[in-house]
Amino acid sequence: MNKDELILIESQIDILPTTLIELENNCILSPENAIYIWRTSFLFFISSFYALYNGYIDFTLVLFCVFLNSINYWRKPDYSWRRNLDVFCAKLGIFYQIIRAYGCEYGIIYYLFITIGILFYYVGIYYYKYKLYWYSTLSHCLLHIFANLGCIILYSGYVVPIESNAILSRFYSYFTITKSCIINSCIINYNNKKLINDMSLYKGLKYYYLNLIIIF
Repeated sequence: MNKDELILIESQIDILPTTLIELENNCILSPENAIYIWRTSFLFFISSFYALYNGYIDFTLVLFCVFLNSINYWRKPDYSWRRNLDVFCAKLGIFYQIIRAYGCEYGIIYYLFITIGILFYYVGIYYYKYKLYWYSTLSHCLLHIFANLGCIILYSGYVVPIESNAILSRFYSYFTITKSCIINSCIINYNNKKLINDMSLYKGLKYYYLNLIIIF
């Protein structure tokens, strides 16, 4: 048996246990891998507490929601509704914080850290595709680390209030205008309908009394 065959057997031994656990428990990672991502999920709790300490209630709620769904999923990372909920909350949290970071004192630094974290997420997907589960696990842990470092840095400086955020203000203005248009449209339709009904009632009463006059 030559050296190349020994290397091939060793690589198969390294991959085989994780693959069997994945097929047996319908999990994307073995417990040995998932425990590290589960532990780094507690960083979101630290970040949410730091946001609360600085008086940012919206960030606190968002990160605490991400924290709860992350630990709930990575305790047993299978293909279930918990995975869909975790992905949804994570994407929603990132999207919200990217918008809120606009115009903040350390917004640019936050964008840098969250970008690095997202890149590690896709690196983890690449490693997972080739069954390099430990590298994939490390990449996802780095996603958690860089995302939370970005949050801590963002909350350490001045954060633009929600009502003063340029992006949210535009959405709010659009929502207000749309709501006003819908309300006005409903009022106009209601008035027109009422006018039509009044005209129909007037015509009906007129026809009724004309018939009464003819009869008598």
